[in-house]
Amino acid sequence: MSFFASLILSAIAFLPLPQAAGPDPALRFAEAFMDAGLFDEAVTEYKRFIFFYSDSESADVSLAYARMGFALGYEKRWPAAWDALNKAVQTARDERTRDERRLSLAAAELGGCSYAAAKFLLLKLETFSIFPEVRERAMLYHAVTAVYEYDWEDVRLALAEYERSGNARGREEDIARAVALVDEARRGGRKSPGLAKVLSTVLPGAGQAYCGHWLDGLNALALNTLTGWLLVADIAAGPWDDVVFNSLFLFRRFYEGNRANAERQAREFNDRVDKAFSEKILNLIGRK
Repeated sequence: MSFFASLILSAIAFLPLPQAAGPDPALRFAEAFMDAGLFDEAVTEYKRFIFFYSDSESADVSLAYARMGFALGYEKRWPAAWDALNKAVQTARDERTRDERRLSLAAAELGGCSYAAAKFLLLKLETFSIFPEVRERAMLYHAVTAVYEYDWEDVRLALAEYERSGNARGREEDIARAVALVDEARRGGRKSPGLAKVLSTVLPGAGQAYCGHWLDGLNALALNTLTGWLLVADIAAGPWDDVVFNSLFLFRRFYEGNRANAERQAREFNDRVDKAFSEKILNLIGRK
């Protein structure tokens, strides 16, 4: 990821990228631009091809839409990529191609972090596609989608279904190791944001220390002790404008900030744990 930055690249690694071929210069230019990483220019040429051949029975417009969708995906222009890939599905000439385009669409939805839409489409392919290889890839995509959501229970179920269907033949070791990591991820090792906030409510800095941020905890304790002492001193000595300032601005700011920071650090700790597990699991189930 830069875990999540490479979502579309890891997603499309699970299916063969459709290749456009043909005598039309627009397609040749588009493919040359794709190879050079000039995706804007490639999109322009694919659009040109589609414009001239949208009514042709001999031209594979669906393939051009699919390639255009991937070009847009590489640039992270997700709504435009989804629109192009939807049109690739609609213009496919046969059911096998249509299901393959749906897999491409699911990959782009995964790349654009539209996890619910990707999972819905994959479940339909797992259930209704008549092509075993499509169902196999849909199951694997389903597991990948659940990994990105940190939904470890669903990852476990998806991998179990993948094994049960017989698709894991030759990959048993990788899948078994991935399942073991999923089980480890499910067991815990995380921090409770609620507990971190309660600890820092009772003793400023305690929640930060619970999350492993000892220096932040000591800093929060020192600042809250100082502002608390100033507040007590001002209450005892006056004037009241100092009391109002120290209570409403200094003490409350540092005390509430200490509680919020403890909760945030617990969530960040959990996110780091989940990302570490995700990277390891994806490395295993993404192997060819």
